[in-house]
Amino acid sequence: MADSTTTNYNFVQPEVGANNNTWGPKINTTISDIDAQIKNQDIDKAVAKTTLADADTLGLRDSAASNILKKITWANIKAALFGSPVTITNAAGGALLTLVSTESTNVSGPSINLYRNSASPAVNDVLGAILWTGEDSAGNVTDYAQLYPIILDPVNGSEDVTIRLATVNAGTLSSRLDVGQGLFMAGTVDPGVGKINAVDYSKNGVALPLTVGFISADQTVTAGTNLITVAHSLGVVPKLQQVVMKCITAEFGYAIGDEVPVPYVDDAGSSSISNAANSTTLYFLSNVVPRVRNKSTGAVVTPTAANWKFVLKAFA
Repeated sequence: MADSTTTNYNFVQPEVGANNNTWGPKINTTISDIDAQIKNQDIDKAVAKTTLADADTLGLRDSAASNILKKITWANIKAALFGSPVTITNAAGGALLTLVSTESTNVSGPSINLYRNSASPAVNDVLGAILWTGEDSAGNVTDYAQLYPIILDPVNGSEDVTIRLATVNAGTLSSRLDVGQGLFMAGTVDPGVGKINAVDYSKNGVALPLTVGFISADQTVTAGTNLITVAHSLGVVPKLQQVVMKCITAEFGYAIGDEVPVPYVDDAGSSSISNAANSTTLYFLSNVVPRVRNKSTGAVVTPTAANWKFVLKAFA
């Protein structure tokens, strides 16, 4: 009967009844092979590997198959951990997840990248969200606050987005604040870069007396009667009105862009100046070019009509 080998590792099994002088070398070889295999499976004697590849394997006991030894790849582990929602639970308070970067330059880090990998990005797509939940007095899981960005324009080169903050009030989670080009509250529109838009404005709980304003385009000044009507956008009758003369060509010590308020009675005693308004329109009437004070000398002077423009202002 010839020598045979084991099923799994091909260890030599000497032929039964063979020459005794051949058994020793064969058994020694087999023992050496067994020793090598044991070393390969001994975690303490294994060579360290710091960068994992998807095909790398780990052993595990399969609890669903009588605890027999099975293997799993690093790709399998990643899919199991991050291919579906993951919950991390800790009974203690404090930080549950801490990201640390040892970067010593001005490069950003640590960073969190929320990437919505959509093949068809569209207007109103929500790019992800941070949701704060907790229990209410009845033990119900309740959404208390949420922060999320919304695509306004996905077109390459003209992308726009707004990031929205929602909070719960009276049991309902609703939008409260958006940051787009400007800052604007729910129920209003984006006012543009560097601006704030809200339904109302208060200081320490007291409504501000003036919260919205309107400034007209430049209006022509003539040497005779000036009757000007301008549509405003306040939506209500203004609480405060003002007409100014804006210098467009320097004279009498005034520089281009300087503004002088137009009084109801000018420095020469003329009362032929009036203004009025309703919820849609501003009105201004002057039968003369309003006189002003020379900026350098203080003397009363009559401006050159072509060197000035009227500007109508209103506030509510």
